[in-house]
Amino acid sequence: MNIRRTWITAMLAAGVALGSVMDGGAQGAEAATVSRSHLQAVNEITVTWDGKELSRKGIVSRGSSYVPITEVRDVLGLSLHYDAKERSYTLSGALHEIKIYVYGGDEIGLLVNGYYSNSKDAKLVNGRLYLPYDLLHQYMGVQGAWSSAEQTLSLTSLPQNKLTLETRTLREVTPKADISVRYPVLSGMANAKAEADMNAVFRQHAEDFISESVEGLKEMPAPREGIPYEYTGDFIVHHNRDGILSLTAHEYTYAGGAHGMTYRTSWTFSLPDGKKLQLADVINLQGDRKQKLDTYVLETLEEGGGYLGGFQGVPADASFYIQGDAAVLYFQLYEYTAYAYGFPEIKLPFSVWKK
Repeated sequence: MNIRRTWITAMLAAGVALGSVMDGGAQGAEAATVSRSHLQAVNEITVTWDGKELSRKGIVSRGSSYVPITEVRDVLGLSLHYDAKERSYTLSGALHEIKIYVYGGDEIGLLVNGYYSNSKDAKLVNGRLYLPYDLLHQYMGVQGAWSSAEQTLSLTSLPQNKLTLETRTLREVTPKADISVRYPVLSGMANAKAEADMNAVFRQHAEDFISESVEGLKEMPAPREGIPYEYTGDFIVHHNRDGILSLTAHEYTYAGGAHGMTYRTSWTFSLPDGKKLQLADVINLQGDRKQKLDTYVLETLEEGGGYLGGFQGVPADASFYIQGDAAVLYFQLYEYTAYAYGFPEIKLPFSVWKK
């Protein structure tokens, strides 16, 4: 049994909804998205970094732009490793580790820090692997501008908040499972108290995962030979600019059965004062806006498939994160939809739901 492939399949299944985040009323294209009317299957484009043309061409496919993974490696100073046994590429050296599993030309699994991203999939064209621009923009601190006239994608670094963001790992080895979780550590912030308070939140969340996993394993039988239990945790930074830091911790557990379970916890902080923001702090929920949001979310859940019922409205402490110019509201696995539909995510652009 290929445990790694089973794992990646389960992760992709749990992330189905992440691959097609629903847009709450806005139709604006990203800066690096090409008009579909100009698209002829897969076309080559010029890619520049800080104004200098890269040696390898990018491509456009179905209205979106892609950059060769080797060029991403070089301009960002990362390392790239290929595992022939797994048929996987790992791009590392930055806060987010990108892992791409290539099972076939049309079957590619893309993970960010161990979890399925909500960007478009990578592409393998004529033996060369390409990463989607939106992955670079969302998770690798890259911004881009598209010139239709010149067929050129111009890339540069995205301005970030003035802070240092590093990682730490907690690990507990038990007879039944090796438990590990990675969590963020902030430094260099202007507000030292806010920095300490946020670091305490991240550390406590990681410690809770370790202790709860150890306690839960006490009630579990020993794993079957060849099918180990898995208890892992990591995090993703969605937004780190304009005085806002928004990130999500995710924990995956497999202790037998048909599939594992993934849980998510998101935090959005105002860096000047360290305040943890709620959804109502970033979008307008005054007057009849809250009812409009509740109606929109219910309709979206029903139309998205797999709806199990029970939605009574968006709570004050709703799970969300900020990514770019939108808040992304989400619900846990099984909370309102069947497992195969993943985490329902609903994009709420600030241009529509502005505070």
